[in-house]
Amino acid sequence: MASRAADIFARSNIEQKRQLIAFAFSNLRLKGKKLDYSLRSPFDLMVDRQGYSGWLGDQDSNLGCPGQSREFYR
Repeated sequence: MASRAADIFARSNIEQKRQLIAFAFSNLRLKGKKLDYSLRSPFDLMVDRQGYSGWLGDQDSNLGCPGQSREFYR
């Protein structure tokens, strides 16, 4: 759904758009000209994670398999 969100939103009627917005966001507030919001899970995990190293494990999950040890790649 996230990869097609813009297309789905564009083709939706007003009530469906409200439902989509409520599905992805919480605590929407307009402060002057600035929109303040919180993203619901799992959408919050998809935003601003470019530099997040937690996605990259420092070890392969298959270390018990032949050729999957750190020494193999040195």
